[in-house]
Amino acid sequence: MFQLDFGHNTGRAIHSGKAVSTFQSSEMKSVAWSFWEEHCLECAQPVCYTTCPLYVRRADDNCARFKSGIIENTLYPGLHGNGAEIVFRPWGKLQTRIGNAVWSPAKTRWISRMDAALSRGLVSAGNITHKMHLHKFFFLQRYYNRLRRILHEHCIHKANKHETVRFDAFVLEAWNLGKEPFRLIVEAQCNQQTVFRHSQTMFPGHNAHTIAWDDIALPNSPQPSRLVVHPENDYEAHLVFTWLDAVRYLKSPFPRGVKNPAPKVKCVVWDLDNTLWEGVLGDDGPMGVKMRQPVIDTIKHLDQRGIIQSIASKNDYDAAWSFLKAQSLATFFLYEEIHWGPKSESIRKIASNMNIGLDSFAFIDDSPFERGEVQGEIPEIRIYDPKDIPSLMEKSEFDVPVTDASGKRRIFYQTESKRKLNQKQFTSDYRGFLLNCQLSMRVSNVFEQASLNRCAELLQRTNQLNLSGRRLGVQEIQDMLQPSCTRCYWIACNDRYGDYGLVGFCAVLKDKAYDRITDFAFSCRVAKKKFENRLFDHLLLTAKKDGRCGLIADYAPTGRNHVLIESLEEVGFKKEPNPQDGNSLWVLSTSVSIPDTDLVELILDND
Repeated sequence: MFQLDFGHNTGRAIHSGKAVSTFQSSEMKSVAWSFWEEHCLECAQPVCYTTCPLYVRRADDNCARFKSGIIENTLYPGLHGNGAEIVFRPWGKLQTRIGNAVWSPAKTRWISRMDAALSRGLVSAGNITHKMHLHKFFFLQRYYNRLRRILHEHCIHKANKHETVRFDAFVLEAWNLGKEPFRLIVEAQCNQQTVFRHSQTMFPGHNAHTIAWDDIALPNSPQPSRLVVHPENDYEAHLVFTWLDAVRYLKSPFPRGVKNPAPKVKCVVWDLDNTLWEGVLGDDGPMGVKMRQPVIDTIKHLDQRGIIQSIASKNDYDAAWSFLKAQSLATFFLYEEIHWGPKSESIRKIASNMNIGLDSFAFIDDSPFERGEVQGEIPEIRIYDPKDIPSLMEKSEFDVPVTDASGKRRIFYQTESKRKLNQKQFTSDYRGFLLNCQLSMRVSNVFEQASLNRCAELLQRTNQLNLSGRRLGVQEIQDMLQPSCTRCYWIACNDRYGDYGLVGFCAVLKDKAYDRITDFAFSCRVAKKKFENRLFDHLLLTAKKDGRCGLIADYAPTGRNHVLIESLEEVGFKKEPNPQDGNSLWVLSTSVSIPDTDLVELILDND
């Protein structure tokens, strides 16, 4: 449900025919009862109404942070049958309480329509009574808005006490009616603490995104939690939302039960005091602590294997970082979090900056309290006591393929941090930033031993951008190179900041009327930089030259690779039913014009 009470139509955007939604109500078992309201990111009501230069009076005297409120738009049907059109002002945000109160999609749609009709009626009644100076009835709309909010929170509070609902995902679908891409922030908050934050690029036109609910990880609490959605950097976005809901599927695409760690560790997060060194730096000073040589050796071995490292420590940042520099260790760590906040939040922030799944993390800390706090908040992470360090490199989860790229992985991430810093100069002009990067991609079907090893490493390590989830080894890739009906490629990327190295593998089967992509793995370091667009454009042109109808991507959900769907949809793949087995196919027709292919220079190296 959306707060339609204060919306007023000032000329809605026009869509050529009715928009088609990616998400179908028929696939959903239930939907969380949400009521999305207009709010301000910097609200300090009611004092701010007299002091804030951005204050704009709404009909109920609150602040209007949307230019025309929230407007029903019948051209964009979704869960509720109508889209919710919003033009954000600076500091504007959407906000809802959420908990274990759920409805079926049909009941959600019925209640939403009844609420919309009642809201429209009260708006009309308010306008009439205002003109007739019947002030006693003028505030009916305001009272109804308060009553609905109280009822919503009461039902959630009651449901939270008596049951626990395990959602599958949070689905977000919206049309960006502007001409530029921008970043949309999704946050989850509980007990006034932000426990999840996700930034998603919203491209012009249709955008559909799925976030696994286990990634949001809201703790069980009798009090309602809160979801918040707002554009990054106060961008005045013009959106029509059709889905903005926590859902349970009839057939869940995500694994249920206890969250398990990934087979291999990609990042190790270290504590400092009594872990990297003996003693407490803040109490004993730099001369009073002693470095642990086995720890230093382990840090260097991890770096050589391509396992990146960071820090989550409760310490004074300047003192700790200066000491690490003096010990020539600071260069080994990326996106360090040295402050007095909870370490679980530090690790989540590190994972967000690195764009790596939390199930690929390991955390080492001497404190049972800190290990327990992190394990409780991030159950999929691996936890180690410093006593485990001598045997750490012998564990199977640290036994990763070592290639020429492994020893350079830390440098790749350090270079990426420079890219992110430069991107801030372009604010919402993401395309301008990418043009400035001078992106280049080399695609080759000529395999040598080094490229075979690296592709096998990619297929073993990559989770989020892995089409099939198959963990192919060197011999299996070599076997795929033999049949004439299969063509395999490796992909290397670079830009003006540096070389990403070999970051992708793709296998294409010549299958009847379509070219079928059976395997595709891409490093998350190059995700959303239009390399995927350029690659699929090349594959599509190749299929067209061979007289084929297009491409089929053999997407198999693994619970971790749902991020790849966003890339497929952006390129132009459509989800279609497979008449043979009833499952879905992702199809890209040769008639599709893939966007932004001009941003990447393509270099072909074919036999």
